[in-house]
Amino acid sequence: PTYEVQGYTLHKCSVCGEEYKDNNTAKLVVPTVTGLKVAATSAQAVKLTCNKVAGATGYVFYRASAGKWVRVGVSKTNSFYEGKLKSGTSYRYAVKAYKTVNGNNYYSSSYPTLWTSTNPAKVNLIVTSGSNMATLKWGKTTSATGYIAYMKTSANGKWTRIATTKKLSYTKKGLVKGRTYWFTVKAYRTVNGKTYNGAFVTKSVKIK
Repeated sequence: PTYEVQGYTLHKCSVCGEEYKDNNTAKLVVPTVTGLKVAATSAQAVKLTCNKVAGATGYVFYRASAGKWVRVGVSKTNSFYEGKLKSGTSYRYAVKAYKTVNGNNYYSSSYPTLWTSTNPAKVNLIVTSGSNMATLKWGKTTSATGYIAYMKTSANGKWTRIATTKKLSYTKKGLVKGRTYWFTVKAYRTVNGKTYNGAFVTKSVKIK
């Protein structure tokens, strides 16, 4: 068999030349890819990996767009990176293996798919000091499920979660006058039970 025709056994009479075929075998096929998963995400990029297919020349990755599969990359390895995506946005991907024989490409007939998301964009954080308190404010992040605020008491200290909220501000009370505190807020997005965390920037403030 080849990737284009099925195999068979040819019987031919050496005297009269008559012949017949039997023992038909199916055409060769490129196996379906397995183990498609997300290796990493950022606000504007997704990295995918899958299990290697024995004998494959490479892999073709697709992304769903307007109800159709669009080819977005061809890789010789079992991984793929796509950048310049929108932050906080869900995407659906698929992959096929292919094998090149005599200049022709043959593809696996079926393919695994998965949904993933890019991370929310970085929060634009402003921290102001008040009487024994600090007020954190930030702008709305597209498609964020909520926001998580952290605090630490020294530049190299350990972050402590102080709030999980859907609001765009938070006030931390009970702080010590004259002492400096460090704060950060990151947006998060939950899709199909998985949480995607945005990047964050650290701000410090001395309490009045």
